[in-house]
Amino acid sequence: MLRSLITDHAPADDFDATAVPLYITTTNLTQARKEVFHNGSISRAVLASPAVPGLFCPVEIDGDLHVDGGVIANLDLTAPDLGASEIVAIDLSRCLDGRRPNSIPSLLMQTLDVVQHQRVEVAVKSIAERVHLTLVQPNPDEGFALGSLSAVDRLLRQGEELGDAVVSMCMRPDGTLEPGMIHGPLHLHPWPSAPDG
Repeated sequence: MLRSLITDHAPADDFDATAVPLYITTTNLTQARKEVFHNGSISRAVLASPAVPGLFCPVEIDGDLHVDGGVIANLDLTAPDLGASEIVAIDLSRCLDGRRPNSIPSLLMQTLDVVQHQRVEVAVKSIAERVHLTLVQPNPDEGFALGSLSAVDRLLRQGEELGDAVVSMCMRPDGTLEPGMIHGPLHLHPWPSAPDG
């Protein structure tokens, strides 16, 4: 399905064909490292990038197996190293809501949540003072099980509504978003010493 979406919507299966420079992050399992693709076949990188281990098969690229880039970088904020000075990032790690785990799987998931949360904090602190960063942290109104596709339509609708609300609330006259952290209930928390965009 994803492959057909790429075929239907990409004019050419090549990074050089994009009007805006495109970078796609994967986790290279064979080499045990993050990989950022910016040339060659777009479809291979797009198929590998969301390949969550245990849910989707790894994608072979140039002899190496690649999976979801979130395994190594759940919120990859290396864009300043590529020349970006204004960043809108969406933190898709699950929210820590204070609930106690009641099973081995929920304990493992909460442990992963804590690791990801700390990664996000470290990444944000390292660049929020250097670039114009707007970080959006969606908070779905209902829980959903990892791997369940039953909530996809609802989550897509919530994502569109959140995007519209963020733009209407935070858009500056110059077309940039106010720097800071945005989460629900929808509110902007400015960075303590964010640069003026």
